[in-house]
Amino acid sequence: MSQQKKATYLAKGGKSFGPFDEKEMETLKSSGELENFGFYWDARFRKWTPLHELPPPPAMPKNLEFRGGIQAVCHDRQNMITGALESVTDAGCELVTGDRSHRPYFAPDARVILNLLDPESGRSTNLRGKLRGARLTQGGWRYEISWEGRPEALEQL
Repeated sequence: MSQQKKATYLAKGGKSFGPFDEKEMETLKSSGELENFGFYWDARFRKWTPLHELPPPPAMPKNLEFRGGIQAVCHDRQNMITGALESVTDAGCELVTGDRSHRPYFAPDARVILNLLDPESGRSTNLRGKLRGARLTQGGWRYEISWEGRPEALEQL
C-alpha cells in the first residue's frame, strides 16, 4: 500500500498557491517566506484557516517608562519586545525600547507585526512591517521599521 504524501496549499492576497510538499513547507518556514502567507487549506474542515495567531500582549514592565508615542508590541512569531513608536512617517517608524540586551531581538530584514495600543481608548490594531535596521543607544534598542504607505490604522489611534 503506497502512502500518499501530504500536500499543503497556501494563500495570500486573495490567491492560492501550491501544492507544497513537506520539504517545500520546511524550506518556506526556515527562509521566513511562510510569514508572507496568511492562510492554509485545512482539508479536514474544508476551509481556509489562518496560519498565524497573534499572541496576547505581555504586561508592561513596571520599571520601563516610555517618552510618549504609541505603545507597541513587536513580534515575528518567535521573538517579542515592547516599545513606543517615534518618527512615524509614510515610509515607516522607529520602535524605541528600553531593552539593553547585547544583541537585537530581530534579524536584519525580518518581517514583523506591530500590535499598537492606544492607552486612552484601549483600542489596538496590527500592522505588518519589515525591519530595516537596529541600533543600541544608551536608552535601549531602536528598531527602524518600514511599511508601504502610512497605515490607515495609525490615523485612527
